[in-house]
Amino acid sequence: MPIKTYWDNEEKTIIRYIFQGAWGWEDFYQILAEVHTTMDNVEHPVNLIIDVRKSGILPTNALSNISRLRNAPASPNTGRAVLIGGNMFIQRLYVMLHKLYPEMVKQFSLAQTLEEAQTILSQPLENSAPEKAT
Repeated sequence: MPIKTYWDNEEKTIIRYIFQGAWGWEDFYQILAEVHTTMDNVEHPVNLIIDVRKSGILPTNALSNISRLRNAPASPNTGRAVLIGGNMFIQRLYVMLHKLYPEMVKQFSLAQTLEEAQTILSQPLENSAPEKAT
């Protein structure tokens, strides 16, 4: 499976996704359903670290699938999410989505390292606009 998930800490407050190589949207939706079931088995918010540093390029139809995700029900325990290792395309997509769907991305951040992602999740949520990709 090109996408793996596991608890990132003993407190079960962070689930880490690791994307490796080529993956498709059906792979993603299958893992997402499994993660929602896992999250529903705890009684506290669960943050997400999404590591795409070893991933291939985004599968086709990224925008339509992001729109699908925007309208899909989430686990009530879903907390914040941090994506690690997004390339320039993902960074620009993030800036665009922040403008189009500010409510969707207000709890979503970008990071370059696992340590940076963990630091972001350890801090209170700030309502700031994303930095512009260069």
